[in-house]
Amino acid sequence: MSSPNFLDAESAHEYPRSLPVNEWPDADRRAWEDACRPGSRLRAGGVASHLAAVSRDDFARRYGAFFGFLQRTHRLEQHACAAAEVTVTNVEAYIEDLNSRVRSVTVWNCIYKLRRAAQLLAPNADFSWLVEIEKDLALVMQPRSKFDRLVLTTGSWKPA
Repeated sequence: MSSPNFLDAESAHEYPRSLPVNEWPDADRRAWEDACRPGSRLRAGGVASHLAAVSRDDFARRYGAFFGFLQRTHRLEQHACAAAEVTVTNVEAYIEDLNSRVRSVTVWNCIYKLRRAAQLLAPNADFSWLVEIEKDLALVMQPRSKFDRLVLTTGSWKPA
């Protein structure tokens, strides 16, 4: 089956870039909700409850982007266990897709956040293979120079 054309509005609507949590497969959605469950005085919170809301949202968005990729490529299994879609085959295909669209630092960032989210969803699963991929990506990262953003002062400024 050919991949969808993301340039037209219909396919962009049909295949979102990142799936929101409420559209994740049930096991992943339930695991995420449990991981984010706040603690109370006598009950510990979920494994992600200690994270700031902005961090949890970022992990969810990046994990949702992985699901969006799986959906666009017809790989998404709706009835798999939590984080079961995070496989070597799926991650390698995801990295290939990312490399065609974004820079190396963003690829590393996406994989790092995918791994962290997967660890939060399935704390007992072994993602050491993904750590190795993440390290390999870190070695080939080429951050873009930000020297063009520098603003130089002129010699006319004097302190008061």
